[in-house]
Amino acid sequence: MDRFTNLFAQNIRICRKLASTTQTDLSALTGITQNQIYRYESGKQMPSCLALSKIAKALSVDPGQFFY
Repeated sequence: MDRFTNLFAQNIRICRKLASTTQTDLSALTGITQNQIYRYESGKQMPSCLALSKIAKALSVDPGQFFY
């Protein structure tokens, strides 16, 4: 996993935990499967723009926050 993907994976997990939301909760809020959210948080896959937008909205954060 490259540094950019690792940073993204860490930040999405941190934002989710700060929102006191489980992967299962986030799945229900976004319509994205829990398995897919796990793949994003582990850096195995990057989300599409639509998925990124759904996750950011569900966590009440700006999508750019995942990248820095």
